[in-house]
Amino acid sequence: MILSRIKKALADQNWLAVAIEFLIVILGVLLAFQISQYAENRTEVRRAEDLLQLVEAEMTESLTYIHRHAENLERQSTELLELRQSLAGFGPDTDTTRLDYLATQAFSAPELELYRSASLQLDNAVVQRLIQGTEVEQALRQWQLELANLRDTEHNIESTMGDGDGDGRVPFPGLSKESLVAAFPDIGLLEEVPVRFPSDWEALSEDGDFAGLLALVSLNIEFAWFVTNRLEERTQTLLQALHDREESR
Repeated sequence: MILSRIKKALADQNWLAVAIEFLIVILGVLLAFQISQYAENRTEVRRAEDLLQLVEAEMTESLTYIHRHAENLERQSTELLELRQSLAGFGPDTDTTRLDYLATQAFSAPELELYRSASLQLDNAVVQRLIQGTEVEQALRQWQLELANLRDTEHNIESTMGDGDGDGRVPFPGLSKESLVAAFPDIGLLEEVPVRFPSDWEALSEDGDFAGLLALVSLNIEFAWFVTNRLEERTQTLLQALHDREESR
């Protein structure tokens, strides 16, 4: 109908009517575009809000894993201390079977496993706009920094237990990852078989380099425990910020 009116106006050389009809067409297109853009923005905002709710659920689940990881690190630190003390006072009565067990704990590189699907998508521009300048943004930044600190520490621990000088050489082959796996009894045995390492504990007790390695591993494990506890606190803070934001909507 609009086209027929424009055609008639052109035939009658009614330029004012032509201009009005064109203006109506342009305004209609712009209005349709604005409505479409508004609907698209609302959809993106809803998706971003849903993503933040998923992040809250992930963080709630992560708290359990982080707390358990801190407990494991504390136990590993205690067993490392026992191993160092046993080696420092090594003698004929030292229980080498116990040392074998402690070695499996001392040289197992700990790593916090977190399920991160939603939290890896938080660089989304809409999400960033929603949380910009809020407590959620600050809490999230602190959480990410703490997790990065933990990952760096885990890398340091693995490097310490691995090639030492970075040349691919394992300083104590008897306590390598391969030996760690081989030390465990074959699966399926009914009777309880103790873990056995092919290591000369008497010689290791007199090895200053080995004592230094254990001290360095202990230091990193204790620091990992400290960072993990801080990560737990950061997680709780982030959860509270997400909860408060949801309540204020």
